[in-house]
Amino acid sequence: MSKLEKIREALKNNPNINIVGVQDENYLPFGFDRWDHSVYFFIAPKINEFNVQKLQDIMVSMVPELASNFLDNFREDDRHLYFGYLQFEEEIGERMTKTEVILSDREMFPTKGFYRGRRIINQKEKLQRIIRLKLFPSNDIASKALVLGENEYNIPKKELTVRAITSLC
Repeated sequence: MSKLEKIREALKNNPNINIVGVQDENYLPFGFDRWDHSVYFFIAPKINEFNVQKLQDIMVSMVPELASNFLDNFREDDRHLYFGYLQFEEEIGERMTKTEVILSDREMFPTKGFYRGRRIINQKEKLQRIIRLKLFPSNDIASKALVLGENEYNIPKKELTVRAITSLC
C-alpha cells in the first residue's frame, strides 16, 4: 500500500477533520521540479479552531501511523496566523532515459566515451510524489485557499477575529 493510500484512508477515518478538497497534479512523463506527482489535501477541523496550539495538535495527529518527511508548524505574530502542513514523499516508479549522441564531424570521433562517433547513455532516476496535508482553521478558509488561492499560507488576525465571531453566531 502506498503512502498516498494510507494517508487517504487515515484522513477518511479521522472524525475530527473534513477534507475540503484535493489538488492532484500529474507531471509525468517528465516531472516538474523534483516531483512527478503532487497531491495537496486542503483540510479543516470539524469544529472551527483558531488556537495555534490546538491547530498544531490536530495537524500532527491527522496521520499518526506515518512519519512525515517535513513539518511546517503553525505559528503567529502580532498580525498573522501562519498555517502549518505535513509533507510526505514517496517513490512511485522510475524513469529510464536512453540518449544516443551521433557525431557528424570525423575529427570528433576520438572523443572520450565515443566509439566510431557514437555514444549511448542510459540514465535511471526515481519518480517522486509529494503529498501535503494543509490544515486550515475552518472550512471557509480552506475552500477559499483551494478555489481562489486566498489566504493559502496565512491569514491576518483582523480577518480571523471577524470569522471567529461569525462562526459563533
